[in-house]
Amino acid sequence: AQLSSVNDMLIYDINEDGFKDVFLTGNYYEISTQLSRLDGSRGEVLINDGQGGFLMNNSQNLSITGQGNDLELIEIKGQNYLMVGRNNESLLFVNLNEIDR
Repeated sequence: AQLSSVNDMLIYDINEDGFKDVFLTGNYYEISTQLSRLDGSRGEVLINDGQGGFLMNNSQNLSITGQGNDLELIEIKGQNYLMVGRNNESLLFVNLNEIDR
């Protein structure tokens, strides 16, 4: 099994159904070498089912590499992007229109 941490989350209605969904980013590399680093996450989208629960679809993996520390929603030329701050790496921009909803 692969393990990871959650370092930040962002609430946003990705599928525009009126229910807020959750974006997660994580991984933690600065951990004891005896425990190995927590690097099993590529970012996830949890879709609100409208009944108090969330569904996780593996096809909605965000392909975030590295240690994601911060998520921000920004608009570039009229399109919404998820901006991901990563430890010791460049910013990553994910076009929300390209995510499988």
